[in-house]
Amino acid sequence: MNIDSLSTILPHADQPLETIFWASGILLSGIIAGLLTEFIIKRLNLHWALKTKWLIDDFLIYSMRGLFLPLFFVISFYIATLVIPDLQPIVAISKKICFCIIIFLVTHLIARFLSRIIRHYCSTAEVPLPSTLISNLSSVIIFIVGILVILQTLGISITPILTTLGIGGLAVALALQDTLANLFSGLNILLSKQVHIGDYIRIDASNEGYISDISWRNTTIKTTSNNLIIIPNSKLSTLIVTNFSKPSKECTFTIDIGVAYDSDLSFVEKITIETIKNVMSSEPGGVDTFEPIIRFSSFADSSIIMTIIMRAADYPDQGYLKHVCIKKLHEKYREVNIDIPYPVQTIELKQQIASCSKNINT
Repeated sequence: MNIDSLSTILPHADQPLETIFWASGILLSGIIAGLLTEFIIKRLNLHWALKTKWLIDDFLIYSMRGLFLPLFFVISFYIATLVIPDLQPIVAISKKICFCIIIFLVTHLIARFLSRIIRHYCSTAEVPLPSTLISNLSSVIIFIVGILVILQTLGISITPILTTLGIGGLAVALALQDTLANLFSGLNILLSKQVHIGDYIRIDASNEGYISDISWRNTTIKTTSNNLIIIPNSKLSTLIVTNFSKPSKECTFTIDIGVAYDSDLSFVEKITIETIKNVMSSEPGGVDTFEPIIRFSSFADSSIIMTIIMRAADYPDQGYLKHVCIKKLHEKYREVNIDIPYPVQTIELKQQIASCSKNINT
């Protein structure tokens, strides 16, 4: 059936009420078809896509949700301009407008689909990646391409636009140099692979924590006290950063203990290693495969200083392990009579002693 065969039932140019009726019917049919398609997409997502192990179909169905209603409405509007005589003078205009809207919807679909894939890949990668920065950049690039296609469809040459953008880009770069500096610094941080989301870093003596996000402007650090430190990417790229998660999250730490001069140092070393091993194997954050190291480092005023070298699974774990080790060692030393002496200092006043001795003799 072609359009000519519908001429007997379609309204004529002198029938405005029938024209409105047919136009409304066609548009309503498009809305109903869009709602029906949305319902089918939702059912597919519940009964088919979620049951498969392949995630691409889940992302595709999710990306299509909400797009079919405007798509079918635009298609029904274009059909109405074709078959209804009163609307045929605007066929050429409606064709371009509808085509541009369809291009925009397809661009939105691609951007949403790609963003979901990028976020999933970043969250499941062996080394966490900043999904916000990558997904936003990809979406911007896709929408720029879509806008250029729309302009070309409308008959607007994009060559002068690209030339103007190239010239105006210099002025924009000067006006937004701080923003662009943060953007490219964020890309540099990402591509250098020196820090990643989840790494524990220290910037200075008072600022350290886990990297929770790297956006196009800022890097967010979450401290162990559950606060957020917001650092511009351009500043972070110029700072000296200590990354405690590279090349491995495991880190060594030390405890210094003084024992009495009359202690049996071999016995002290044996008891200390046994106690530390028990703590490392039983407490969270300890690395039980690491052999503790004992080194007697110096003769102090009232004790022999012993340095204990241990290893924690992550940098923040060392505080808790130090706490437990000191408690257990103190308890064990008391049990086996290993003395941890108090600081003792002897002061000799030679001139006063000599004077007192002379007075006594006289």
